[in-house]
Amino acid sequence: YETGQFSDALAKFEQAMAADGTDRASRRNLALTKAQVAWGYLEDGGYADALRTFAEADLVQPGEGGVLQGLGAAHYKLGNVAQAEVFLERALDADPNLATALKLLGEIAYRRDDLEDAGAYFASAFRLDPSDAVVRDRLERVRAEARAQAGFRTLEGRHFTVRFEGRESLIVAQDVMRRLESAYRDVGRQWGAFPDGRVPVVLYTDRTFRDLAVTPGWAQGMFDGKIRIPVGGAASRGRRLDDAVRHEYTHALVHARTRGNVPTWLS
Repeated sequence: YETGQFSDALAKFEQAMAADGTDRASRRNLALTKAQVAWGYLEDGGYADALRTFAEADLVQPGEGGVLQGLGAAHYKLGNVAQAEVFLERALDADPNLATALKLLGEIAYRRDDLEDAGAYFASAFRLDPSDAVVRDRLERVRAEARAQAGFRTLEGRHFTVRFEGRESLIVAQDVMRRLESAYRDVGRQWGAFPDGRVPVVLYTDRTFRDLAVTPGWAQGMFDGKIRIPVGGAASRGRRLDDAVRHEYTHALVHARTRGNVPTWLS
C-alpha cells in the first residue's frame, strides 16, 4: 500500500480479512485500499467502476471520510449532483479537512449560483492548501461575481432562474425569460430532451460581462454551468439576442444530457 501497489495490497488485505474478519485495522486497511483502487478508476474515466468500488469500500468501513469523499466525487463525475452533495457533506462531517470534498461542494454551489456557499467552501479549501492555484482562482472569481451581482434581483420561471441588475432591467429580464422558454420548447422538441431542474441565467451589462467572462471580445454569451448573457442595448437587438439565448441554452442542454462529460471540442 505504501509503495502504491494497490492491487497487490488489496489481495493481501482481503486474505487478512478472510483470516480474521473482526480485526479493525485489517478492515480499515481493506477499505482504504479499495478506495485507492477506485480513485485510479476515477482518474482514468471509469466513473461507474469507481462508484462501485467506493461503495464496496463503504460497506467494509462505513462512515470513513475519505471513502465518502470518493463516493461523492464519483457521483459528481457521473452527473448525479444531488447524491454527490449528500456524500460530500457526510465526508466533511467525518473529516472537515478533506480538500476534494470542499472543492467539489464549492463547484456545486457555484453552478447553482449560490455564491455565498461557494465562497465559503473554496475559502476553506484554500486555507488547507494556500499553494493550490486552481482553488485560489475559483475563490477570486466567486468573490468578483459576488461583488458584481450585489443588489441583483431574481426572476423565477418554470425552467429558468434569471438574475439581473436593477429595477429598470425587469422588462429586459422578462423578455429574456420568454426567449428562454421558447428555446426550451423548440430545442427540446427537436432533440426530445430537456434539462432537469431550473437552469441558472445571469444577465450583465456589457461592461460587467467583459470584465468577468473569459471569452473573446466578439462573444455574445457563455455557458459555464450558468448561462451568462450581456444585455446592453438588448431591446434593440431582438434577433441577435434570440440567437445568443438559443445558442447558450443549447450548451446548457448538451451539458445536462451528457452530465457534464462532453468533449471540449464539441462545446
